[in-house]
Amino acid sequence: VEVSKKGSELFDKLVSEMETAGVADSSNLKGCTPRQIARLEERYDFRLPVTFRRYLEVMGRSSGRLFTHDGLCTDYKYLYSATDELRSDLAEYDIEYKLPEDALVILGRDGEQFNFIRCRGTADSSVWVLNLADKPIRPWVFKRSVLGWLRAWMDEAAEAVASGWYERRG
Repeated sequence: VEVSKKGSELFDKLVSEMETAGVADSSNLKGCTPRQIARLEERYDFRLPVTFRRYLEVMGRSSGRLFTHDGLCTDYKYLYSATDELRSDLAEYDIEYKLPEDALVILGRDGEQFNFIRCRGTADSSVWVLNLADKPIRPWVFKRSVLGWLRAWMDEAAEAVASGWYERRG
């Protein structure tokens, strides 16, 4: 499954908008190597959605300010172990919810809030929210696509840049 021409154009447009908004540029975007992506797929024994693979290729190791304004873990190093760690925590604390077998945790905040995608070898995936503070724990769709997920975080990061949040932090 390849990235559609339209999907690729939308992704490139988002990266361009990130640069215009001061969220990221070529100097602070660092993608994953093909070997790193293959290792991730081998570790979990599934094929990543094409759109998420593209995200990893372009900014999987460093995404500028895209996620830094909110204390989020999203880089490759985090991704490589986050799904196994969450599965282990769910079992250890006897939490009744179990991640789907094809889930990959792609974002974490404070060890309690997570985003995950479903890896079914498709072009794209919805992005799900899992909050361990919710009772009962029921994941819900945050965005219908990886690109929509990236757009939401880009808009939030652009707002932080425009508000002077980074300058106030020093």
